[in-house]
Amino acid sequence: MRVVHLLRKLDPEEWGGTETAIQRLLEGLRQHRITSVVYCPNVKSNRRGGGLQDPLIRAGHSVRRFKSFLPVLGISRQYRDQCVAVGGNLMSFDLPWKLWHEKDVSVVHAHTSGRLGGIGLALARRRRIPFVITIHGGVLDLPEQLKASFSNRPEQGWDWGRVFGFVLRSRHLFEEADAILTCNPREAELWRERYPHKRIVVQPHGVPLAQYQSDHRDAALAAFPQLRINSRGTSKRSAVRGQRSEMRDQSLVTSAATGKIELLSPADNRELSQILLCVGRIDPVKNQGWLLDQARSIFQRHSQALLVFAGPCTDEAYGEAIREKVRALGLENRVVMTGGLPPDDPRLIGLFQLATAVILPSVSETFGLVLLEAWAAGAPVLSSRTSGPSALIQDGQNGWLFDLDRPETFHSALDGILGNPAGAEQAAARGATEAAQYSVEAAAGRMKRLYEELIESKHSECRMSRVE
Repeated sequence: MRVVHLLRKLDPEEWGGTETAIQRLLEGLRQHRITSVVYCPNVKSNRRGGGLQDPLIRAGHSVRRFKSFLPVLGISRQYRDQCVAVGGNLMSFDLPWKLWHEKDVSVVHAHTSGRLGGIGLALARRRRIPFVITIHGGVLDLPEQLKASFSNRPEQGWDWGRVFGFVLRSRHLFEEADAILTCNPREAELWRERYPHKRIVVQPHGVPLAQYQSDHRDAALAAFPQLRINSRGTSKRSAVRGQRSEMRDQSLVTSAATGKIELLSPADNRELSQILLCVGRIDPVKNQGWLLDQARSIFQRHSQALLVFAGPCTDEAYGEAIREKVRALGLENRVVMTGGLPPDDPRLIGLFQLATAVILPSVSETFGLVLLEAWAAGAPVLSSRTSGPSALIQDGQNGWLFDLDRPETFHSALDGILGNPAGAEQAAARGATEAAQYSVEAAAGRMKRLYEELIESKHSECRMSRVE
């Protein structure tokens, strides 16, 4: 079976949760002997010959780049770059030609909507093969606050590409898809209400559990010496080690082979901060600014705490606002910004394994892949009460939920994690058991079965049309 995966963006320098989920899906599909071919736009780093190596190419997957553009006149370069980075409705003239010459395609799987998705749908209809679309960031299941920000955003420029959307029927993409995939039950429920007879599938993302069983803490400590208390100019305190308990010396992970909770071997006795890790692209939806607003209270309550933001910046204006807020609050020695790290990078896995707590303060989070990664590494999790995390976290059992409009719920939960290491360790262990159910192999196996059923359905339709 040969599947074309159509992406709106694949930039190694702005790698995020969607790219990680797709990479892991491709890895799983390869184990099930499915050939994947990825089509995605050129990126600036490729055009100038620099940048990071594409993780998909490094893993041996076929990646075919095409020229794309944002068909909008009268906008600034900064706004254009922002639209390309997140959410812009791109167009391409050479994608149809390249797709048409792709041989032996069994399924077109779009991970984007808009005009690029419409091009994929046109190819699938022409060849009478299934067209599947995955919703990664949420379409119907969005908080009212986020919907309002979209609707109130001033329209900039003249979108001369609307005629292409009309021709490609991009506004009818979901209506005409053979299956709509989403990663959380609430989003699926809303789509079923809109299209009662459409095949709507909840397809959670997978996590390569084995990657989190190797101890990568030394890699993180070498890359980010600020994680050590003495490196920040703070005197060592023997009490810190006791407060942190053995949980950070023996991180909990889940064995992919046995499904049982196992312990990583102890690291050396260096003094570490209470690492509060926030993983995600620097973007208003990920809401790092809210966490910074809580920083003074966090540090007053927990003198050894350290905030670590790990992720690329996909909104330069917001990223600069975050950096300026850190400077204005005088928190340069209490906040670490790592920049983007590939999903299989030992430094990132090591950060998860070192984290006293992994915090997800997003305005909208339709799944919460970071939570599964944290659980696989043995870290307690604390998340805003959005649809994805609410489906994964049993509040107070395998993690904690808080309300963004009630910061006291966040501080109460964080106090509980940092003040009761044994309880946090138990919650992390329950979370690791939950993460074991989301293996890459199982997720890819479900996808393969869906592909096979859709292909058979298409074959039946073709046979019936010939009879008629």
